[in-house]
Amino acid sequence: MKRLILLLPVFIISGCGLWGDFTTYFNLYYNTVDDFNQAEQSIYEQKRDLFSTEELPLPGTAGALLNKVVEKASKILQFHADGHMWITHY
Repeated sequence: MKRLILLLPVFIISGCGLWGDFTTYFNLYYNTVDDFNQAEQSIYEQKRDLFSTEELPLPGTAGALLNKVVEKASKILQFHADGHMWITHY
């Protein structure tokens, strides 16, 4: 019983680092996906003719959101390279 009480703080302290890394990764991943979905929606909401072959200009908000997506995805790859083991699909 004494050994369990002495080891309990070790498990709690070591578990907090892993949990902090996971929540940081998940929040970054979630925000990246959310920004991408918003940019994609603003692009699709543009009005155009049914059979138009012209390229539409990228809305300013979509461009800014896509820049954020690139920055956040770069951080995911740089700081959480093994994160694919935690979350595989959104």
